[in-house]
Amino acid sequence: MGQPIVTEFTPESIDNILFSIPLYQRLYAWEKDQVTQLLDDLHSTFSNNPDNEYFIGNIVTSEKDEKTNRNALIDGQQRITTLWLMGFVLKQYYENWEKFIVCDSILRLDFLARKDDRLFLEKLSKTDINKYLQNEKLDDGVNKMMVNTINIVNNYLNIKIEEKEKFSEYIYTKTKVVLLTLSNSTDLNKYFEIMNNRGIQLEKHEILKARIIDRIWDENEEVREKKRSKYASIWDACSQMNRDIEKSFDKLDEKINIKDEIRLIIKNKFTNIEAFIDKITIGDNKEENTLEGILIKAESKSIISENDDSKEKSDSFTSVVNFPSFLLHVFKLFSNQKVSLKDKDLLTTIRFDKSSDKKQDSIYASSFIHFLFRVRIIFDQYIIRSYKNGISNLWETRILPIDESGDERKKAYDSASQIMSMINVSTSSEHWLTPVLKYLNESPVIIDENYTSWLENLDNCFAFSRLYEKSDMMGTANNVINDIVNIKPSGKIVIDSTILNKGVNTDHYWFYKLDYCLWKKWTTEEYIGKYKTEIKNFQFRSNRSIEHIYPQHPENKQIWNSDILNNFGNL
Repeated sequence: MGQPIVTEFTPESIDNILFSIPLYQRLYAWEKDQVTQLLDDLHSTFSNNPDNEYFIGNIVTSEKDEKTNRNALIDGQQRITTLWLMGFVLKQYYENWEKFIVCDSILRLDFLARKDDRLFLEKLSKTDINKYLQNEKLDDGVNKMMVNTINIVNNYLNIKIEEKEKFSEYIYTKTKVVLLTLSNSTDLNKYFEIMNNRGIQLEKHEILKARIIDRIWDENEEVREKKRSKYASIWDACSQMNRDIEKSFDKLDEKINIKDEIRLIIKNKFTNIEAFIDKITIGDNKEENTLEGILIKAESKSIISENDDSKEKSDSFTSVVNFPSFLLHVFKLFSNQKVSLKDKDLLTTIRFDKSSDKKQDSIYASSFIHFLFRVRIIFDQYIIRSYKNGISNLWETRILPIDESGDERKKAYDSASQIMSMINVSTSSEHWLTPVLKYLNESPVIIDENYTSWLENLDNCFAFSRLYEKSDMMGTANNVINDIVNIKPSGKIVIDSTILNKGVNTDHYWFYKLDYCLWKKWTTEEYIGKYKTEIKNFQFRSNRSIEHIYPQHPENKQIWNSDILNNFGNL
């Protein structure tokens, strides 16, 4: 299978690329909800982050046909057709859309063997859209779903958009499409089999991987491809968030004992991590580093086998975040910027645009992957994960033995696990994870009581934000990041009855806070003998509802007044 060409374009930058929709493709079929959702997403990005690009998705085409001068659309037809149909409406407000609709006097999209559709769209491209849709009688053969989409877009702009010209310009200049052009030697049957089995498009983090690996450079092609294979291997290992990283490497030199290397990296406080990366030698997997290679590889990974430490848990755990979210947390630390931590913004937040300096691009890309690997090791060692425990999930910090510290270290792990579990079920990972990762990255630690105390201080900062700062949790997180060592609430935390006695409207956080305070008290020498079983079995869970102990509507019993009924002690 030949290598594909990967490019990106906006309606503004598409140049002279023409598309045809083959006979085997289904008719255009987007419904109102799909079109409206796309418009809502575009409008939201335009309103909140007008400088950001909007990634609409990826399309796959064949190479250009020499006879028709067009690329046949293999995948993503519905998406690109919708964007193109939007242009018929948007050109009323931003005339450059005409260049996207038509190229060299012919329609950019050609519907093979669908003459009625083509004639309708040719007429529409040459006239005022409102007059045409009102007065022209449509032929029976015209696909009504295309007409519906045009009407939906037209009505949406008239009803919801005030700055129609700027909104139209934004979509024209900022809507990004990733184009994967397959070579003529590609086995399309194999491609369709892969896509059908997978059932989804390329994920954003896979596109990001291809972008970043493409920035790895060396003048010597053989050296370049070996570097790219090495960094692709590290990326793939880091991406398997529900598996320990040392079990996630493909095709490593069998002489390297990954688990021992990871232990040494942690024990030496990451001073030898670069030396380990230099040891990684991978065969030349040139095609696996492209978007097509990612598709072929899909989800069929051969994981290396190794002798597992009997004290460790099985692989059946769940990470607190998925890989796209983890990438965003890592990039926030790497770039030292305030960035969006929303998965949908992955490709606009982590860009890695090419410059004229290939060497500097390569250094930047490789530095990011080095940092990604470092933080993933930290994440595995110090951040809780969820293990299945019967019908519920048990949050624990992993224990990878790196020394002979024994019971005291186990006790410290338990304490850190409990406070982090409490933070996790009560506070979005979007807020708490970046500060914790920065603390651990800047001060690689053996888990001890200082780590637990720091986590308690972090939680108190969020508690203060809930009480006095209108729940500006992201602002609190950024403040902590700016002074990671000396963290403390902005003022004294005073909790009174107006905060707690709200019945079912009481903030769930305060129940979790009370549970942690009780658990911590029961672990002291004064209480540990009495509550040993409770301490051992206690675990934090995400509870969605608050219930009254004494019911609101008791049968054949006295009804309490609302002040007593909604008291914190009755919840």
